[in-house]
Amino acid sequence: MASASYQLEHFYYGPFVRDNQPDGEARLLAYSSGMKQELAEELASQGTLPPLDGVPDGAWAIVRGKGVPFLMIQAQRGAAGQLMRHYVVMQSDVLRSLGGNLDVLKACVETEMPVYDRLGDRLPPLHVPQAGPPGPEAQIDHILELMNHTHNRTDVIESLLSAVVGGVQIVVQHAPAALEPRVDFVKGLLALLPPPARFGVTFATHSEPDSRVNAQIRFSSSENPPPETLVFHWPDAAISGKIVEDDYSHFMISQLRLDADLVVKETGALTTIAAWRIRQGDSLADALGYASYRKALDHALRQNQPVEIDDVSDVLARDQTLDDDMRRLYANHLLAFSLALGDMQYADPLATLVRHNRELETVTRQKLQEALRDGNAELVYTTLVRWLGSPTGPQGSEWLQLAHEAILAYMDQLGQAGNIDGVNTLLNEIQRADPGVEVSRVVPKLVEMSLPLSLRHRSLAETTFLLAINYLDVPVLTNMLSAPRYVAQLPAPVGRLVPFLSQSTPDPAPAGLLIEVARAFDNQWQPLVLLRMAEAGLMADHIDLIDSSALAGLVEVAKTRWGRQSAQLMRWLVTELSEEERLPLLDEPSRLLQILLLLGEYPLLSQEMLHQSRVLYPGDAQVDYALMVQQLFAETQLDPPVAMAALTAIEAGGIRSVPLLMAQIGVLQSHEPQEALDPLAARITRSLFDDPSVLGVMQHRPMHELLRYYLRQNDVPGATRIASLFPDVAAHHGNAGIVMMIRMFKAMYRGDEKELQVAGLELLRRYIRQSDTASARRAITHFGRELGLQVREALEATYRVKRLMSGIGFDDYGHFLHTTVELLESTARAYADNRNLPTLGALVNTVQSLSGGLMDDESQAIAQSVLAVGQAVTTLGEDCSAKTPRDRDKYIDALLQGATDPRCALDVLWIVGGYFANGRRYRLHLSTVPHPLAERSASALKEDSEISHQLLRGVVQAFPPDKEWGVTAEAIRGEVESLWSTLDESMRRDRVRNLAIDFQRLAQLVILISENGDARALQDTSQGRKLDEGRTQPKSTLEFYRYLHGYFKTS
Repeated sequence: MASASYQLEHFYYGPFVRDNQPDGEARLLAYSSGMKQELAEELASQGTLPPLDGVPDGAWAIVRGKGVPFLMIQAQRGAAGQLMRHYVVMQSDVLRSLGGNLDVLKACVETEMPVYDRLGDRLPPLHVPQAGPPGPEAQIDHILELMNHTHNRTDVIESLLSAVVGGVQIVVQHAPAALEPRVDFVKGLLALLPPPARFGVTFATHSEPDSRVNAQIRFSSSENPPPETLVFHWPDAAISGKIVEDDYSHFMISQLRLDADLVVKETGALTTIAAWRIRQGDSLADALGYASYRKALDHALRQNQPVEIDDVSDVLARDQTLDDDMRRLYANHLLAFSLALGDMQYADPLATLVRHNRELETVTRQKLQEALRDGNAELVYTTLVRWLGSPTGPQGSEWLQLAHEAILAYMDQLGQAGNIDGVNTLLNEIQRADPGVEVSRVVPKLVEMSLPLSLRHRSLAETTFLLAINYLDVPVLTNMLSAPRYVAQLPAPVGRLVPFLSQSTPDPAPAGLLIEVARAFDNQWQPLVLLRMAEAGLMADHIDLIDSSALAGLVEVAKTRWGRQSAQLMRWLVTELSEEERLPLLDEPSRLLQILLLLGEYPLLSQEMLHQSRVLYPGDAQVDYALMVQQLFAETQLDPPVAMAALTAIEAGGIRSVPLLMAQIGVLQSHEPQEALDPLAARITRSLFDDPSVLGVMQHRPMHELLRYYLRQNDVPGATRIASLFPDVAAHHGNAGIVMMIRMFKAMYRGDEKELQVAGLELLRRYIRQSDTASARRAITHFGRELGLQVREALEATYRVKRLMSGIGFDDYGHFLHTTVELLESTARAYADNRNLPTLGALVNTVQSLSGGLMDDESQAIAQSVLAVGQAVTTLGEDCSAKTPRDRDKYIDALLQGATDPRCALDVLWIVGGYFANGRRYRLHLSTVPHPLAERSASALKEDSEISHQLLRGVVQAFPPDKEWGVTAEAIRGEVESLWSTLDESMRRDRVRNLAIDFQRLAQLVILISENGDARALQDTSQGRKLDEGRTQPKSTLEFYRYLHGYFKTS
């Protein structure tokens, strides 16, 4: 059966040999299948071991590598003069397991390496037997060979070994040329080390000054060794250079002077210890130094010789290589010596050991019991409090009982001696004791023992009070406080509180009393004092003690370790205070919810949120409830995962819709933007868009917080999207809505974020568009004052264009505009030629043909609309004629380009038309037609005249002739562009041409009709009455309108 072996990757490096001559540069010739070519090239450049010419085997080395732990290299001069090297990759575990067995590795050295005239095939792995370290006899032989090579000079051997241990490089000069003695020299030094320490010692049996070999022991041909090296001169076994000393080496050589066999035994004995220390990361010197120290300590304890107690304690606590017998020896020595010294700190390693060794546990506990009986209560108390407080210390009722007996015995000793300071110190130590000591069992007795001593010592009285506060039930506490002499030693606020706890006064408690009592003690105790006194006050049915300051204080308690430790008590307080008859009496009942949120009591939190909603926020007060929920989560700082868990839990507990939304916004508000909260922000935004009805009850504050979250995150799309909801929310809040929009705009108008700035202005425009006239005017005034002239001008244009278009969009307005233009143009064309006007008879026939089927009110509507159209035309036309410069064409071209500001209402039409026409002008061309109403029916005339009246009235109201507007061409074009952008692309494409033409047609038709007619025809004049009565022929479009008015008025 084949023995187990290690498989090692290897390769050959050298030149081709052709015609018995080296051919070309050295190169990678052949390598095993597990070897990467790139790594082989790198390793060959690292280890340039020279051959030892004249020696058949050449030179051999084990060196440290880069990219691999170790390299074994053989360098040899071939028969053709070629330099060949064989590299073997050595892993640390292979060398460690061989334990310095160089004979196994030397079997890989080849007398003659293969010759290659071309690249070789892949090599099989190299197999090395798993032989382990050399046997004892072999190691003795190796040591004896070393002694022979050093002329039996143990001092030289000690210096060589110290250099190996200390990491000093050894340079060997003038050694025999053969490979064998050089390897024997290395084997001898390795045999002086424990097997686990040998793997890191490297060597090269030959090297030259320029050789790149990372080896600690180098056989050199140079007479000039490197500095900081130990030089061994082989012929006379002399050393020079850097000589170091080492305790381990000194110890081993002392054994060697006696017998080489002792060295082998000692290195074997140190194997486990040294290996453990090396695995811990120790250097070779430190590992071997500790191993020697440990063996010396073991020997001293076995021989009952004096040793340092801290050395014994340290080894017992840390050394994992102690066997059971040695651990017991160390433990017994440590326990006996510590008790004798009266200082058990050195024995602390026993605390862990007794947990796993029943015999040691029994002996240790018995020794401590004896010490307690002998009056060493303090020693036993301090030891057991320390041990039981350790997670790896002793466990069980027997240990606890012994500790409690020691505590009470020590307390009794201090009391009997009248040592008040000692009692005070003991009680403070009990306060700080680990839960594993379970001091709650002895605290009642300790308080009972300390009370008589406290009557004349204020500091002890406070310490006793705090101990009772921490451990005793309320009835016991109030009983303690019934002793006036004891209370007199406590801070004055406690004395003022006592009557309310004892129910001896019917008076209401003064505001802030509980907080005052808590603040009378050190900061670390204030939370606990407040919590327990609140409990006592509630049990005494004095709810007035728990005022707003006390509730705020309890919230702070919930954030501390006292709150976590007393979670059950805090739940009880919240539940009691949430009873329906008590809840309305509290100043800030939301604090109860905050306590539950901080404690993570989510089911109870959900229940109490619904309870408070029903009891405290009925009807219209639900808005206040939603804001309270937002504030609750905004003011309660929780880590994002905890906050998300809380939101999930309250939703599962029945919190829905707006309150849930407010809680989510509150969580965002309480944190800086972070990736963990992005899904929450997205969910809130989605909820607001999915359910627009929520916006009707949303308040400005949560909206601002949500916007602020996106802005702080530099999320421009998110900020823009949430800001788009502001106008809808602000619309429900009057003047507060105006302020809300101002804050929104200021928040978005920052830095160079043009997209945010444009979006902010667009939202102000939208707010104006959807506001009534009075609200819009008020908002523009506020916006202008807070946001500047440029914003005011833009919004003034929004307001004017809104009135111009009667609040409808370009889609519908385009239809109304076209209807108006068609009516004006058809009536204007009939009177375009003064030489060919419609006769009175023709007009009578025209109107009589379309009057049938109209109701009286419909006829009256036509009469009023037609007359109003004429009046609007004259108002607009006369104002424009008076204000237009003489060079009208040039002026109109400037208006179309938006290069000049409007002076009259018709100028605005030119500006808007120019926007849609890209500045191009449309000129009106009229041809005469005989029928001013074309082919309209009566119903069509009614509809067209009413539309025209409404549209022209909008123009007059938006830009009244008798008032200053303060609107620029740029602002008008900006507003038109804003409105136009709300239509989809196809709709804009379908309507842009008609709008470009119709706005310009309307302006031209109004001027034409106005200038070609007499406005008096529309007034209560003789001419007007004749037209009304049909007694005279209309000679202009305006007179035709008056004629139609009269006809339909009397029909």
